[in-house]
Amino acid sequence: MRSFWKNLRYLVLLYLVFLFAYASHPDIIAFSRMSGMESGTILSDDILKIFTLLFFMCLNIRSFIKSGFIVSSLVLYFIIIVFFMLVISRYDNFTMLGDLRSIGICMASVMIGWQLGPSERKMRFLLFFYAVCIGYVTYMQVTTNVGGFEIADNYLTDNKNSLGAMLSTGIFCLLFLQANNKGSFFRRLLLVMLMLFLLTLILTIRARTATVAFVLLFFYFYYQRYRRKGTFLLFFLGMIILVSVALMLFPLAKEYIHDSFVQNYEGGDITSGRMGGYIAGLEFLSEHLFAGELEADGNLAWIHNYPLNKWCGFGLFFSIPIMLYYFVTLFTTLVRSSRMGTFNIFNAGYFALLIPFVISMAEPTYPFGPGTATVFNFILFGVALRDTRDNKCKISPVG
Repeated sequence: MRSFWKNLRYLVLLYLVFLFAYASHPDIIAFSRMSGMESGTILSDDILKIFTLLFFMCLNIRSFIKSGFIVSSLVLYFIIIVFFMLVISRYDNFTMLGDLRSIGICMASVMIGWQLGPSERKMRFLLFFYAVCIGYVTYMQVTTNVGGFEIADNYLTDNKNSLGAMLSTGIFCLLFLQANNKGSFFRRLLLVMLMLFLLTLILTIRARTATVAFVLLFFYFYYQRYRRKGTFLLFFLGMIILVSVALMLFPLAKEYIHDSFVQNYEGGDITSGRMGGYIAGLEFLSEHLFAGELEADGNLAWIHNYPLNKWCGFGLFFSIPIMLYYFVTLFTTLVRSSRMGTFNIFNAGYFALLIPFVISMAEPTYPFGPGTATVFNFILFGVALRDTRDNKCKISPVG
């Protein structure tokens, strides 16, 4: 019975992963807009229902309290609720309700991952399935909205920021599978080809921050993998030489990458106005340090940096619990990923969760959204936390 329940949860998770990706399919988005929906899609309610179902299927209070991270997260969430009530009573402002929702979904995702307990085979398939689903949907976006593999002057894909983060995660899933591959040369080659295909897609939709996030994570992951062997410098130099030679041999690829990042920005603001928003936000915060926009309307555009956005929105004081959860989660992720002496397939979450945190430096809602764009990363993080606790002495080395 216990095995049946675990298998059922796993199947529900696969269906949820499929919905995460398929919600960004151009046909689904087009039909949603024709139906009068300005945000979300016709699958949003289904995703919420399946996610809620999976959470209750994984609900186990006795198991959750064995995780120090989950317990501390619940305490912080309670404090966020208290601060939310203070904001309502003092400023009659309900803006923090959105943060309660987004952070609550991410916390529930960690709990789901903690309770899943997939086998190694199922974990490998889960990572591969996620990458294939998001790759297929993005390919449909590229062929439908962009018209093919070319760099358009404008951003033409729907849900570009969400797709970018999910694609970046999907590419990392393939990278992690490659690094932990125990199969044949053909399997390794297949994973590399899929990675290159998804990299082409992320460049085509021009998800620049997500692309940078993957590149940083790529080197961080291999730094953690090779630093104890003293071979990371050789690996780093080898990669630089390999990429440089490849770009010299294939100038079209070099041009493609260049255009993806700077087309329509030559001589202009390559940050898309972000830098001006940062400066305006800092100037406003210097004058309204305590409560930010709760006490004064700064007429600020949406600041594309999560910490600064929250500090300006709620001030340094009222943003304390939200930022505590942000930094506690980031610190836990960095510490766990840096202390992995060896790596197995279950450790993927310690690295995958860094992607939305990197993106949060240039976007206002990450790492806790938008929507369900980062839910899978938090689920993987929960899986990693549980595996480390249960199998500290059973982590198998790579390669």
